[in-house]
Amino acid sequence: TDDGGPDRDRRLSEAGARGCELLAAYLGAQASRPGLVLCSPAARTRETFERIAHDLGWNPERENPKVRFVEALYFATAGDLLTHIQAAGDGIDTLMVVGHNPGIGDLARILAQKGDPAALEELVRQVPAGGLARFTVAAAGWRETGPATTALQDFVSPKTLECDGS
Repeated sequence: TDDGGPDRDRRLSEAGARGCELLAAYLGAQASRPGLVLCSPAARTRETFERIAHDLGWNPERENPKVRFVEALYFATAGDLLTHIQAAGDGIDTLMVVGHNPGIGDLARILAQKGDPAALEELVRQVPAGGLARFTVAAAGWRETGPATTALQDFVSPKTLECDGS
């Protein structure tokens, strides 16, 4: 993010914008589109989502994913984030959360008790800016989301995607 000004108003840096391109390319290769995006209203999280959506051709005003900018996600703890995920509602197959550390990283580590060991090892070290953890949720509904129903599918960051040649 750029230096200066209140944290909430900081925009993405040039490196952050490049990271969005890499994440969009990665998500495009997954051929999956969230039905709902929960996003912090801070400038850089909004910009992150908007850049990724644009690069993927998503138009949240006319089609899925629907996006909710949730004020409480700005300073959210892992528990706060999980509460918002559990309240997502029925009829949503895939959910994306765009938030901030330390809460988002803490939540990812809590939910990643099962799944890909290599991805977990990387995730445990640190969730960097632009880090993307994908989970499979084996629950009847979002209300049951938690460590017992969630497995880490993979974890990437702009740095790892750049190293992979994406």
